[in-house]
Amino acid sequence: MLFTLVCAGWEGTAHDTRVFINAVLSNRTDQISLPMPSVGKYYVVDAGYPNIPGFLASFRGQRYHARDFIGRHQPRGKEELFNMRHSSVRNVIERSIGVLEAEKDELFEEGEREREQEFDDTEATSSGSNEEHITFDMSQTAEMAHVREEIATSLWINYRQN
Repeated sequence: MLFTLVCAGWEGTAHDTRVFINAVLSNRTDQISLPMPSVGKYYVVDAGYPNIPGFLASFRGQRYHARDFIGRHQPRGKEELFNMRHSSVRNVIERSIGVLEAEKDELFEEGEREREQEFDDTEATSSGSNEEHITFDMSQTAEMAHVREEIATSLWINYRQN
């Protein structure tokens, strides 16, 4: 429940990709740039965003929402299982956005205390920021599609064994 970047001020009708490109690739000096996630970590984005390194999108054309899997409607393949788990993570994101307007949320405050402790520990051992910032070539979409496929396969193998 940690916000890395909030890009406010867009109209509700603005397309996801337009907001994404502006937030990530803008060369404007008055904007904060989005740091690249560390190896093996990804920003969870919906299928409307570009499939590029560091950004993990769901599979298009597959069931996605938790309500699609209620009762006997279990995932029928690795893409559906991936989407079910992806949806679960996105629910945490949506809840995090919701608690921004809440006066008090115990779980959010607990997470904030833990994050502050981690930040204090990291700051004590760090001698400065060497974050990478996002740059990409559209040809890299195949690379991220492969990563997503590997994750989906691993999830499916574990799911079938249990």
